This record gives sequence, C-alpha cells and structure tokens, in this order.
Amino acid sequence: MPFEKNIALVETSWGGHQPTYFKLFVRALLELGCHVTAFCPEPEDVQAALDGLSAEDRSRLKTRRFTNVTPCRFLPDRVKYRLATILSTLKLSFALFRSEFSLHKKFNLVFFASMYDNHFSRRRESVLIFPFPWSALYIYSGKFRKLLPRASLSDLPPWVATLFRSPRMKSIAVLDPDITEMMQELCDRPVICFPDLTDQRLAVSSPIAAELKKFANGAPIVGLFGYLKPTKGTMTLAKLALDPANSDLCFAFVGDLAALGYTKEEQALLSTLSAQLPNVFSLFRRVHDEMEFNACLCAADVIFAAYLDFADSSGILTKAATFKKPVIVSDGYLMAERIRKFRMGTVIPQGDVQAAGIAIRELLRHRDDASTSPDWEGYCEEHSYSRLKVAFANLLALD
Repeated sequence: MPFEKNIALVETSWGGHQPTYFKLFVRALLELGCHVTAFCPEPEDVQAALDGLSAEDRSRLKTRRFTNVTPCRFLPDRVKYRLATILSTLKLSFALFRSEFSLHKKFNLVFFASMYDNHFSRRRESVLIFPFPWSALYIYSGKFRKLLPRASLSDLPPWVATLFRSPRMKSIAVLDPDITEMMQELCDRPVICFPDLTDQRLAVSSPIAAELKKFANGAPIVGLFGYLKPTKGTMTLAKLALDPANSDLCFAFVGDLAALGYTKEEQALLSTLSAQLPNVFSLFRRVHDEMEFNACLCAADVIFAAYLDFADSSGILTKAATFKKPVIVSDGYLMAERIRKFRMGTVIPQGDVQAAGIAIRELLRHRDDASTSPDWEGYCEEHSYSRLKVAFANLLALD
C-alpha cells in the first residue's frame, strides 16, 4: 500500500556521501507513494538523478534550493556557530511554511537526510523554535556503541538528552543495528536501522584511475580513500610506505588531506611522501565525481580502512563489497564485526603498523583463493536500495 504522506526531505551539505544518500532517499520516498519536497543546495542534481522513475512518481516531487546561514567570521566560535544554527533553523522553518502554503497541505514529517553531532550540540535552542514533526538519519552514532550493552542519559553529553526529549522528534534512524534497542530505551521513540548505501556506478573512463594504474606499473595497489584525517589511519599507512621492505607495493592516498589534527612533522611527511618515494601515489584533494572516486577505489588491490577509535559505520565497506576488494580494518567496533561476518578482509589491532603490513601481504597472497569465499553479495544485499525502502516504510508506518 502506498504512503500518501507529505514529506519534506532536508539536506544542507552537498559533499561526500550526502548527495548520494539524498538522491536515493528522494527516489525511495517517491516510489513508496509519498509527496516529497526536497530542500538541498543543488536541486538540479536531484532532478537529473530520477532516471527510470515513472511520470506519476516524478509529479509528486518538488525541489527547493536551501543552504544554511553562514556563520559570521567576526564573532567568537562558540557564539557564531550557535547563532548560525538558530538562524538556519528559522530560515528552514519559514521555507517549510512557504511550501505548505503553496502546496495547500501540511508536512506529515520533516526528515533530515544526515545529522551529525555538531547539529545536535548546536540545536538545543533550535528544538524550541522548530515547529514541525521531524526525524533524521543520525550518521555517527558510535558513542552509543561504545556504551553497549546499556547506558543512561547521564552517560551522554547534555545536548543529547535535550534532543531526545524534543516533543517534535518522532523517530531517529541510525546505521548500526546493534544500538537501536539501547537508543530506543533512552529516547522513548522508535529507532530505525538504515542500510549504509553507496553510489555503485563506475566512470566509463577515469583520468585519475588511469594515472594511478600507470604509476603502479603492475605493482599491487594498497589504497586509502576519502577524507584523510588522522583517525583514518593515514600515518599507519604512511609508515608502511616508508619501509623499504614494501618498495614492491604501490601505496595510494586519494582524498582531501585534513588541515587539522596532524602534527607539523606529520603534515610535512605526508606532503612530501610522494616526492620522496617512487612507490607512493598521492592526490590530496577531494574527488568530487562519485563515479570517478569509485573507479579509483576499483583500481586498488587492497583497501586500507584501519581507522582509529572509529565505532561507526562506513560506506567504504559497501563500495569494497560492490567491487569485490578486500579490506583491512581496525579491531574493536562495527567495521570489524562486519568484516568478520562477511569474510571481506582482515582485522588488525588499531595503529599496529607491523600487523597492517602482514595483513596486506596475506590478502594479496590469497586474493585469487576461492577458499576464502567472501560474502560480497550478502553484504551488498544488507546495504541495498531495497533495504532502504523497507526501512523508510517502517518509519512512515509509525504515524
């Protein structure tokens, strides 16, 4: 049965996984029969991503350009970000009211396609001035996994309690199925588990991937991809690359290098790594086109994802499963559980350079060994578009 509900879907950022999630969310809600008004920075991108949708489904979509208020750079950080959040919430509220007026119907739900801790921590005042029923996909919920099996609100930052007590919050979505029960007890609202989706399309031709393969010249490629902040294990892989014993491998660092978190020595090392070593390929900028990003990842033989103190889900695993690439992850949390369950790679102690080196060699040695039998298809099914539609159907059925 279709859900004939009027949904406002909101995304205020447009980088990394956000456009991918948002476009798939729009499609899923339309296919479930909803009337959708999409508020985002690039509505043209959304309209262009509706291939295969029926004319009837398309007719139920309206798009609106929306961006948050930019913080005033002359104010202290603590003041300017909180003020910007309040003003952005007011701006969104007025935009939603205008849409309701033009549509001649109220929104049944406002769904934030991605919400992060900084949205929560700065939204305490905004809860009081946002007048619409809302839900959200809470992206990084790792703090709750670290508290398993049970927790109280006193174990969490005070702004979490403020949000959880918001009378307008109808439900919350997360990417970690193991924390749903605990979170539900804490907030006394339904908690729905969403799949960790990814864009699975490959660029027909990718200049960056072609350059990487040419650079490797047949050597096995070990790649670290995405936003390269210290917790991504960047220095662990850099230390491996510096070891002369690994000169037969090609190490690829592809993604925007974080400006904060590294020491000056680490920044200098990373900046000059590719100049110093003939087997290091570095592209320290964001690959904006998702299909080209996938092509770069697909060029690698091993994906390095041994993040540090990272208890959340990661779309890099979905990409790895899609393109059948073995992954190295750190022990302790959700990513390790998933790698073990689906046999998609190797789990190592956090920050252990020696263990990482051994893991790379083992994965390369057994990459064509059928006895390892990774369950790529099982992982892809668990994080598929069809699972997304089921999750949204469960969320929409709550009212």
